[in-house]
Order: sequence, then structure tokens, then C-alpha cells
Amino acid sequence: MSIGEDRASGPSDLQVGLASASSTTKPSKAQREGIAAAKADGRYKGRKPTARAKTGEIQKMAADGLGKSEIARRLGIGERSVYRVLAWTAAELRAT
Repeated sequence: MSIGEDRASGPSDLQVGLASASSTTKPSKAQREGIAAAKADGRYKGRKPTARAKTGEIQKMAADGLGKSEIARRLGIGERSVYRVLAWTAAELRAT
């Protein structure tokens, strides 16, 4: 495409990108119905929460003075998950 070429006849790159992004990220109606049916039958439970399952280990490592990034590296979870678990447990302690 050269400078000054008319593109008014077709969709812009942004429109094409938005259309393709929304069609790949949004589950189809059939997929949503299938998931709902599987949940009703008890066959679809979703992914297990890995960081929350390691709450005790996270708290112990933090109490021992390890940094959040080191905790995440050692446990094989995301650093943001460590922050979330520690914030969640701190909120739980404040609530009691």
C-alpha cells in the first residue's frame, strides 16, 4: 500500500484486529451450554487453585524473611499470586 491510497472501501486494521480478538476470546454459545451441562453433572470443576493450596508454605517463607519473588520461584507460582495470598491472609487476620 502506498501513501495516499484510498482504504475507505474496507475495514481498518483496528476493526479486523478487534473482530478476530473478540471471536477467539469469547466462548461460543455451544461451549457455554456444554460447560453448564458438565457443571450440572458434576464433571466440570475448573482448575484447582494452586497458590491458595500453598498458603501455609507462603506464610512460613514470608515469616522466615524470604522475599515475595523468591517465594514464588521456589514454589513455582506467580509472584502476583504470592502478593494475593499474603494480602488475603492479612485481611482474614484483621477480620477476626
